[in-house]
Amino acid sequence: MARPVTLTEAIALVRKSGLLDDGAVKAFVALIRRQGFGGMTPDGFLARMAEDELLTPFQAKQLSEGRWRGLVLGNYHLKARIGRGGMGQVFLGEHSKLRRPVAIKVLNTNLADDPLAKARLVREASATAALDHPHIVKVYDIDAEHMPPYLVMEYVDGLSLQAVVALTGTLRVEAMALCGRQIASGLAHASAAGLVHRDIKPANLLLDRFGVVKILDLGIVLLREETSHLTVDLDGQPSILGTVDYLAPEQAVDSHNVDGRADIYALGGTLYFLLAGQPPFEEVGTSMRLLRKQSTDPKPIHRLRPDVPEDLSAVIAKMLARHPADRYQTAQEVAEALAPWATPIPGFPEDLFGQLAGAESSDEFRTKVKPNSPGQPQVNGSSVHAMLPSSLVPTDPGIELSPVCATRLIVTLSDRSLPTEVGLPYSKIDRKQAQSVLANRRRQYRIAAVVCSVLLILSFVLAWALGAFARPVGTATSNVYQARVSFPE
Repeated sequence: MARPVTLTEAIALVRKSGLLDDGAVKAFVALIRRQGFGGMTPDGFLARMAEDELLTPFQAKQLSEGRWRGLVLGNYHLKARIGRGGMGQVFLGEHSKLRRPVAIKVLNTNLADDPLAKARLVREASATAALDHPHIVKVYDIDAEHMPPYLVMEYVDGLSLQAVVALTGTLRVEAMALCGRQIASGLAHASAAGLVHRDIKPANLLLDRFGVVKILDLGIVLLREETSHLTVDLDGQPSILGTVDYLAPEQAVDSHNVDGRADIYALGGTLYFLLAGQPPFEEVGTSMRLLRKQSTDPKPIHRLRPDVPEDLSAVIAKMLARHPADRYQTAQEVAEALAPWATPIPGFPEDLFGQLAGAESSDEFRTKVKPNSPGQPQVNGSSVHAMLPSSLVPTDPGIELSPVCATRLIVTLSDRSLPTEVGLPYSKIDRKQAQSVLANRRRQYRIAAVVCSVLLILSFVLAWALGAFARPVGTATSNVYQARVSFPE
């Protein structure tokens, strides 16, 4: 769409968007006219509306680029983009009458007319709406016939557990156990309703500012009596569903014949990540990781974190057992096993959010985290353990490092529910930190290349010098030999 080039066009876009009623627009225009338009540009006009809180920065930016359609979906106004994935985008929204904040998943325009994509959205809404649990994100509304279709969910003011580790460090044992028990409780409720999540991972678990953890994204949930075609790939063929780092070995073989024990394995991998800052298997390449899952056990967590009790390490190891029969058989058993370590500790989760309190927000609510002082460990208060560098870099290939909300909202609604081998993108990895790690590695490779080149040049020079020295000696020896042959004594 064309960008507005005059104030008249900018005002018309505001009216067409439906974000404000006509009276509010007229009152603002009158105010600006009294103050004098001067040389105000359309961008300046929209920015002024954002300053006066008539629009959000996100809305002003969309209008300045000529995009006015889709900023209002039914009774909901889109206020900021907070996530994106293979099937669509997730926005912070607000009910126009109730003023209740919500998270809205909107299908991409290229999938808006796709019956399969719409059916999957309806399926996610139906599966989630059937659950009512404090540790599962709620669904409020859906309109699959709207263009584009959208799903309205509970707004969570918090961080994904993936973001917690990436931004503040790995968790202490007690904090991990507190999170693990809540997740296990939610999984037990889902299992009782006949559901298998199939994509439990740190990015799909939200920690709010009160320490409550909620499970989200039931886009690839398995129903107990499932007979639908909604979890096959676009060609109608079965595919691996889930995220490679956390899916159970049996799920990699057959994603359609798994039970709640697959979620227990994924939860074990998640708790491992919260303590170690890395998934249980870090081999390069999807195939290698899948092979290791089938043939070996991960390194016990207490060997990476000596402060982790061996009894707790054994609990996580049992959750990560290769064979389902060797794991805990129900999520409730997991909750009970974690109970001895799930004790409240000072500073959790206040320390986590306190570290982000000074973050600056842009129109996308992006995060800027203050780096620690040189030599200072990445530890936050009493609830966070020093972060391992590997937690900054996602292990799945092709993942975009894109920070999202920090000061007022971080909700990571992974939404690539189309089957995929490597699963869903991680939410909220700190771009600057990740790029710094990669830059350091590239610098090390360059230094190594220079050193190797210098050594190679020196070896050639040495070889040349030895050859140059050997030639005169060889010639002199030959002359002496010839002299002795020509003139014998």
